[in-house]
Amino acid sequence: MTLAAPGGMIGSVRGNLKTRKGSRETDKYEKEINTMMPTKEQELKAVEKIKKILAELGNDPENSYVCRALDGCIEDAEDNIEDDAAYSWKERAESAKRKLENAETDREYFQQEAQRQSEHTETAEKQLTEAKKACTDLYNKQVELMDRNSELEEQLKAQELEIMKLKAKLYDLLVKE
Repeated sequence: MTLAAPGGMIGSVRGNLKTRKGSRETDKYEKEINTMMPTKEQELKAVEKIKKILAELGNDPENSYVCRALDGCIEDAEDNIEDDAAYSWKERAESAKRKLENAETDREYFQQEAQRQSEHTETAEKQLTEAKKACTDLYNKQVELMDRNSELEEQLKAQELEIMKLKAKLYDLLVKE
């Protein structure tokens, strides 16, 4: 994560002061800024001093508590000076911790959502199974009714034929007399 560097602001203030040199007020503010804020050269000298101290400790993060604590920080300090930035391992760690917490919250939410969806799926599958059974039962009932309908149609045709025969006999009897 890169943040806006205070050095960027400092540099622009120093630049503005340089363009307005000569007035007492400008000289006063420049003196205050120079006493309050170190220059890049001062910062680089401080980094070199810290490097010498770490070298005296062996420069080995595995064998020195101080070297371990400052592992990567010197490089960040040099990059901050060079890039006029504000890189920080602490901020990276805090940012990573926040991202991890957010990811954990998201994971919990999605686990609950997955459980809820699983329950909905289970309910839908039960309803589907019941609907399939009902469809099968209705189909079987329809087949049964169609078979019964065919039987009744056969009986109806036979009875209609019988009625026709009886009518013919009745006609023959009535006409003969």
